[in-house]
Amino acid sequence: MGYTHYWKRYGAHDETKWKKFTDDVKHLLRIIDEVPFFLEKRILLAGETDDTPPVVTEDEVIINGKRPNDCEHFLIQKETRNLDPESKKYFMDSAADDFSFCKTRCEPYDLVVVAVLCLYKYHFGNSVEISSDGDERDFEEGINLVNKVFSYGIPYRLVVAPRGSIYPPFIQREDVEKV
Repeated sequence: MGYTHYWKRYGAHDETKWKKFTDDVKHLLRIIDEVPFFLEKRILLAGETDDTPPVVTEDEVIINGKRPNDCEHFLIQKETRNLDPESKKYFMDSAADDFSFCKTRCEPYDLVVVAVLCLYKYHFGNSVEISSDGDERDFEEGINLVNKVFSYGIPYRLVVAPRGSIYPPFIQREDVEKV
């Protein structure tokens, strides 16, 4: 077990929203890399391997920390990769629901994962659900980072699942009009 974030997507990603989301992720990563005084300490990020940068494309976002501050890859895909039971081949399904998770063990790159999840929720609203082993305090720094970089004023609050629920807390977007 370890400290983990979870997300679920309902249906297909809108092309325009996906583009805005990935543009924001690219900007966030550029700010973190080029303007380290935004953070108390520099966070060294990687992509699929320790010697590759984070990946942000028209198809996916992949982020990890650099060793020794790494754990699981954080991966959000535009389309769900499914296995055809008959042919045993994978295919991309843009309309399918998707559930994924990333264990970060609270390594320094967790701040970036939280910030990207906040952007994900901001751009896709109720079509995504974010949950975590953490609580509101664990998300505060990531939310503040997003609001500082983008001035979105994202009014997220972490809502604790009902006692006895098998589901961890999740992020809800309060009803606020985007400008």
